[in-house]
Amino acid sequence: MHKSFLIPYCHSVEEHADLWADVLEFFSACSCNQGLWLLEGPLGSGKTLFVQQWAKKHGYQQVLTSPTYSLMEFYSDLKMAHYDLYRIETARELGVLNLPDMMDYLNFVEWGERFSELKMLASGIIRIHVKSNFEREIFIEIL
Repeated sequence: MHKSFLIPYCHSVEEHADLWADVLEFFSACSCNQGLWLLEGPLGSGKTLFVQQWAKKHGYQQVLTSPTYSLMEFYSDLKMAHYDLYRIETARELGVLNLPDMMDYLNFVEWGERFSELKMLASGIIRIHVKSNFEREIFIEIL
């Protein structure tokens, strides 16, 4: 099952919150808020923004940033983990993150498409295509 959504690009979770409602409703129905979800898209496409929107929908009020340098941020109150694998180069490095042990949680993984091991574990893929500087297409696919 899959579905795509066209939304205007925004720089904060406050912008276009109403347009994100359909995207997040579909995602929540697909994911049951658990499993491993790969976030695919070029730099600056909105991968972290997707996670921020999801967290806001679930009542998270604090600033959620990309874990580019920490590699992983865990939000126990949301039962969610957010990974950024941009700096990971090998499957061996990936192993220290213990992703298989986190499958009871919702795991958002940026740059996970670089590792075939993760595709085998993934519940689905969220692809973000840059249509223009002002528009993104979000494609959600259950694997």
